Amino acid sequence: MLKKLLSLKISFLYLIPAVIVGMIFFFVFKKPTGINQDAGSNAIHVSAENTTVECGENTFRLKGFKYIKPLINQDRECESSRYSALKENLKNFIEDQTRSGNISCASVYLKNLGPGEDWISVYPKLDYHPASLGKVPIMITYLKKSESVPGLLDKEIVYTRDSKIVPTQNFVTDSIRPGHKYKVRELLYQMIANSDNHATQLLQDNIDFASFKKTITDLGFDDAKLVDTNYKFKAREYSIFLEALYNAGYLNITSSEYASSLLAQCKFKDGILKNLPAGVKAIHKFGEYSADENKELHESAIIYINNNAYLITIMSKGHDFKKLSDLMGQLSKMVYDYMTTSA
Repeated sequence: MLKKLLSLKISFLYLIPAVIVGMIFFFVFKKPTGINQDAGSNAIHVSAENTTVECGENTFRLKGFKYIKPLINQDRECESSRYSALKENLKNFIEDQTRSGNISCASVYLKNLGPGEDWISVYPKLDYHPASLGKVPIMITYLKKSESVPGLLDKEIVYTRDSKIVPTQNFVTDSIRPGHKYKVRELLYQMIANSDNHATQLLQDNIDFASFKKTITDLGFDDAKLVDTNYKFKAREYSIFLEALYNAGYLNITSSEYASSLLAQCKFKDGILKNLPAGVKAIHKFGEYSADENKELHESAIIYINNNAYLITIMSKGHDFKKLSDLMGQLSKMVYDYMTTSA
C-alpha cells in the first residue's frame, strides 16, 4: 500500500531534516474499499452498496467527533460509462504522444463534482514524484492550525537565507527576499500563487510537525514510512486534497474558501489552463520535477463551469518541459470541451 517518497535529487521543495522531508511529502493515497480505522488515524473509510445501481459507493468521512462525521469525499467504486468515449480519446491521444516521442507517459484523473460524481482514470497505475504539489498539504496544515490558534496567520517570520539547498525551478515568478519579515499568510500566498520554494522552506522550518502528521492521517494517508525519500503517487490519489477543500469537510468553511482563493491565484498558466478560455474560473496547483534528462510536470485543478465543477489531475513524464506543457494543455482542452458540450 505504501509508495516511496521523493528522491533527494528531485527539483522539489527544499532539503530539510530527513524526518520532516519524509513526512511533508509522504502521501499514501490508497483508499480502501472497506472500513479501515488504522491506529493513529482520525479518518474512517466506509464502503456502502448502492441499492439502485450495481456499482458500490465509497464514502470517506472524518471521525473523532461525538455527533458528526464531516464528509471528505465520496465517489462510486467503478468508473463512469458516461465518460467512456472521452476516456478513449484521452488514452489514444496519450498513446500517440508517447509513440511520437514527445512524452514518456501520462495519466489523467477526472471527476464531476456535481450530481452523480462520475469519474474516470486514464493510466491509473502509473505513479509520479509529487514535486510542488506537496505544497498544498503544507498550506492545509497551517490553515487547520489557525482555526484553533488565533493570530497564527499574522505571525511574522524573518527570512534569513541559510546553507540549505533550494532546488532551481523551471517555471519561476516571484520569491521572498533574505532579510525581510513576512507574515505566515504572506508566505502561504508566495508558496501557492508563485510556487516559491524559499517561502515553502521557511514555512517548513516553522511548521508544527505534530499538526502536519495529523493532517496526513486525518485525510486517510499512511505515515508508516516517514523518512522514505523516493515516494511517488498516482493522479487519483493526489486529487483528494483539492476535493477536501471543495467539500469543506476538513478545514472549516472560512479556511476552505481562503485556501481555494490562494489556489485561484496560482500564476502557472502553462498546463491545464493553457488552452482554456481566458478568465475561466479555476483553482489549481502544479508541480515540476527534474533529474538529469528526466522531467515531470503535473497539475491538479478544479474547473468551474456554470453551476457545476469538475476536478482534473494530469501527471506526465518526458524529457522536455515544453512538450509536457503542450500535452497537459491539449488533454485539458479535450476534457473542457466535452464537459461544456455534453450533458
